[in-house]
Amino acid sequence: MENQEYIAALLCELKSGPWEKEIGTILEQCAQWRAANLQIQHTAFGQAPSFGLTEKERSIARLAAEGHTNKEIAAQMFLSESRVKACLGSAFQKMGITEKRNKRSALKHLLG
Repeated sequence: MENQEYIAALLCELKSGPWEKEIGTILEQCAQWRAANLQIQHTAFGQAPSFGLTEKERSIARLAAEGHTNKEIAAQMFLSESRVKACLGSAFQKMGITEKRNKRSALKHLLG
């Protein structure tokens, strides 16, 4: 699992093949491992995970985690809804959140 980021990138390229379901399961497990590892670092060492998010992505992700809609976030941050959607997509990818359902609850869990 230590090499999960490298392996996940390779698996994403193969995902549309005959092993799509199995690869999807592996990618989900990689994302769960990464999230658990970051949570352990945060709890044990007081390191708040940054996930490599930009300041804008972090702000948008926090608002989404609080339950705000893309439209509400766009209005609050003076952005277009499509920009909010793109930033959230980037944040999900950087944080390893691939599960289509419950993405916002995953944000809430990872961002604290």
